[in-house]
Amino acid sequence: MLSRRDILSCHRVCRIWNQVFFPSFLWESFRIQAPSIIKILGGRYPEPDIIQRNAGHIRKLVCRDIRIIRYLIPECCHLEELNVYSIGSQVATLLRQNIQSLKKVSLLLSIGEQTGHRSMKRVLKALAECVHVEQCDLVAATVPGDQMAAVDEEDVDGVDGVDDEDIYEVDIIQGFYKVVRDIPHLRIFCPGINKPPVPVLGPEASPLSNSRTGTSSMAARQYASPRFIPQLPKLQSLYLSERRMSFMNQVRLLQHCHLELVDLTWNFVSERDPSIRLVDTLYFKFLKLTTLCMEQCVLNDRDMAMILMAMPSLERLRLQETRIGRLSMAVIVGHAPPPFSGHGVVLPISSQDLASQGLRRRLMELDIRDCPTVESQDVLKVLQTCRKLKVLKAPRIAALDIAQQSHFWVCLGLEELHVGTTDVDRLGSFDDQRRILHQIGQLTMLQTLSMITNLSLRNGYWGQKSSLHFTMDTGLDELRHLKGLKVFAVEDKRHWAGMEELKWVKDNWAKYQLQEVVAMRRPGMVTVAQWELMKAYTDLEIQHVKFRDWRPKMRSASLGTALSLA
Repeated sequence: MLSRRDILSCHRVCRIWNQVFFPSFLWESFRIQAPSIIKILGGRYPEPDIIQRNAGHIRKLVCRDIRIIRYLIPECCHLEELNVYSIGSQVATLLRQNIQSLKKVSLLLSIGEQTGHRSMKRVLKALAECVHVEQCDLVAATVPGDQMAAVDEEDVDGVDGVDDEDIYEVDIIQGFYKVVRDIPHLRIFCPGINKPPVPVLGPEASPLSNSRTGTSSMAARQYASPRFIPQLPKLQSLYLSERRMSFMNQVRLLQHCHLELVDLTWNFVSERDPSIRLVDTLYFKFLKLTTLCMEQCVLNDRDMAMILMAMPSLERLRLQETRIGRLSMAVIVGHAPPPFSGHGVVLPISSQDLASQGLRRRLMELDIRDCPTVESQDVLKVLQTCRKLKVLKAPRIAALDIAQQSHFWVCLGLEELHVGTTDVDRLGSFDDQRRILHQIGQLTMLQTLSMITNLSLRNGYWGQKSSLHFTMDTGLDELRHLKGLKVFAVEDKRHWAGMEELKWVKDNWAKYQLQEVVAMRRPGMVTVAQWELMKAYTDLEIQHVKFRDWRPKMRSASLGTALSLA
C-alpha cells in the first residue's frame, strides 16, 4: 500500500516525465492520466526509487530519452504499448522483459553519426521475438546531434579505412531488413532520411561514398550488392517520400514488398524512368492493397491509369495535386479505357475483366478534390457506379449536368460529400435546382454535405458569380430525409438568411451541429447578408457567431463564416 508521501513523490515524477514521456502514460494503480495530475501538483526532480517502485504498474510508455529506461528494467514487465524515440541495448532488454504482454510498438530508428549499429541489431532481434505484437511501427528519420545524448557509447566502434557512418548504413541493410522480415503486423515510415535505406543496384549510384577520399569504400560496394536487397514478406504499411528518396529507389523498394501490403502512401513522385514499366513492376505485388495515398505526383494520366489497374482491391484512394484524367477515371468507374498502344505495355487485366472487376465494386473513399483535371462528367459517373462509396471529395460538378442526368446515384450509403457546383447561372428555373436537391436528398446516410468550390480552382478570382439557392422555393424541403446530417456547408451570400429556412433546419435535422456559409466580401466590410445571418441566428439563440476575413488569391478554404449551432 502506497503512503501519501509516495503518491506525492509519484506526482512529482509525473511532472518531470511529462518532458520525456508524451503525450501521456497510464498508471494502473492510480487509473488516472498524467496530464490531469500535472495541473494540480508540482515538483522538480524525479526520484529513482519511486520510479522503480511503481514501474510494474505501467501499461503504456512513451519515451524520448532512454536514460529513464534504466529505472524501469527491473520491474517493468507488463507493458502493452511502447513508443521509444531512440534505440539502445536497454530498449532491447525492456522488449525482452515484455515479450508476452506487448501489443503495440513504435520505434524511431534515428540515423546519426553517434548512433550505435549494434544496438540497432539488438533492438530489432528483441522485437522479432515479441510474438503477440498487433501493430509495429518503425520510423526512419535523421535526428539532430543535440538529441543523441542517450546513446550507448560502447556501441559506436570505428573501423580503419571506412567511416563509422558507412558501417552503420551498411548494417541497416544487413541487420534491419533481415530482422524485420519476421516481425508481424509491420508498418515502415520513411518520411525523410539523408541516405535511403534501399540498396542501389550498381556502384555508380551508391549512396555511400567515403567523405574523406571521395571514392566509394568497401562498405559502399558491399551495400550495393544485390544479395542485400530487402525482402519484407510481412510489411503492411509503407510511407514513401521522394524528398529524400529517388523514384528509382522507391520503385525498387516496392518491388520487394510482399503481397501483404495493404496501405501505401507515395508522395512527391517527380521523376520518371522510361526503363521502369510500372504495371509489370507493381502488379502481382499489390493485389491486397486497399489504401493508396499520392501527393504532388506529376505522373501523367496514362501512368496513373496503369497504376490503378494494378490494384484491383483498392478501397481508399486519396490523390492530392495529382494529374488524373479520362483514363484514370475510366479505371475507377469500371469502364474499359482505350488500349495503351505504342508504349509496349502489357496490361495485367483485360478490358473485359476491367469492366466487371473495376474499382467501382470495392471503392469506399475517393478524394480527388485537389485534382483540377477531373471533369464534371467523371464525378457524375462515380456517383452512378460506385455502390459502396462512403466518402467522396471532388473538385467541382456542373449544376446543369445534375439537373439533366437521367440516371440516379447508386451510392446510397454515402456519408460525406464534398463537391462544389459550377455554372449555376445556366439553370433555366428553380425547378432545375429542385431536381438537384432531390438527387442529393436520396442520399439518406449523409452526415456531411459541403457544396463549396475549392478556392484553388478559381485562379485567384475572389468573387462568386452564382451559387445554388438553398431556400424553400428552390427545394430545400427535398433534403428532409437527411436525418443524420451534422455538417452543412453552402456557398451562398444572398439566399441563405431567411428565418423560414433556419427554422426548417432546426426542426428537420436533429443532429445538426455545424454550418459554414461562404459570404464573399471585401476585407474590412460586412455585407447585408452577413448582418441578416447574425440577426437570424441570434433570434434562434445561437451561441457562437464568428466572421473570418478573406484576402484575394488565398488557397485555403477558410473563406467565409463559421456558425456553430446550439
